[in-house]
Amino acid sequence: MVGVYLSFATAREPMDPMGPYDEIVVRGARVVGETSGLGQVIAVRGSKGEWLDAEGTSPSGILADPNAGLEVRAEPGVIVRFLTDDVEGLAVVPEIGPFALIEVETHTVRADRKTLAVRLGRAAPWQLTDAAGPGSQACGWIV
Repeated sequence: MVGVYLSFATAREPMDPMGPYDEIVVRGARVVGETSGLGQVIAVRGSKGEWLDAEGTSPSGILADPNAGLEVRAEPGVIVRFLTDDVEGLAVVPEIGPFALIEVETHTVRADRKTLAVRLGRAAPWQLTDAAGPGSQACGWIV
């Protein structure tokens, strides 16, 4: 089915993805899935840093891994856009992609296994790498 899908990265068996969505926004401690202009929280960060489903439970039914990330997939590919809350000096950051797989971890965003962005802490802005293309700069969250 066409659309964007989110799944929780685990060291165990692959989990059924959530979706399809028109767009997925990963911002801070929550993930919002947009469908037909309506957004709904589909995942949240737990108190130990682990990702939980919207009901606040471990999606795998086991203890969540605080180091596990999120995976975003779509056919024919995922387009990534980094945004910022800083209105002053706002620069338009181009869309990047398409990619087959986006992996969002606490300090790293990977696109098709290449590091696209890094950050020092959860509240720090993303710093785009050369893999994002020339002229990329610090950003806040991803779409």
